[in-house]
Amino acid sequence: MDKISALSRKKEVPTYVATILLIIIFGYTATNKLISHDRFQFQLQLIPVSFIARNAFFISLVIPLIELVLTIALCLNRYRLPGLFGATTLLGLFQIYLVALMVNYKNLPCTCAGISLELSWIDHIILNTLLISLSILAIRKNAKLKF
Repeated sequence: MDKISALSRKKEVPTYVATILLIIIFGYTATNKLISHDRFQFQLQLIPVSFIARNAFFISLVIPLIELVLTIALCLNRYRLPGLFGATTLLGLFQIYLVALMVNYKNLPCTCAGISLELSWIDHIILNTLLISLSILAIRKNAKLKF
């Protein structure tokens, strides 16, 4: 293996790791939210933000659909970079949402799926920060992705 090929592969490691993690997380949470749609919608109705509570049905469908679209984009070479940008944006918006809720409200309902039900709100913020950082690193390292 020549040095250029080894260097190229080294640059792709963050992209592989970020892509695989995001596919697993978004695919799993989207599927879980759609399978347990009534539960997810009910939990959104409990959030003490009137816009979210009033639009819980719409939001409960749109969020998992966006997650599925991002999952598919991340799986396809041609759309992987836009998928990374979209995933990073969605994670960033979720991070802002989490922090805003934590600052303004004490008892918050969890709208999480599966294993993330076990995470505290602080754990969610730490996990999101790590995923956002890894995604940004992957975007920066790989303007053109070669999978």
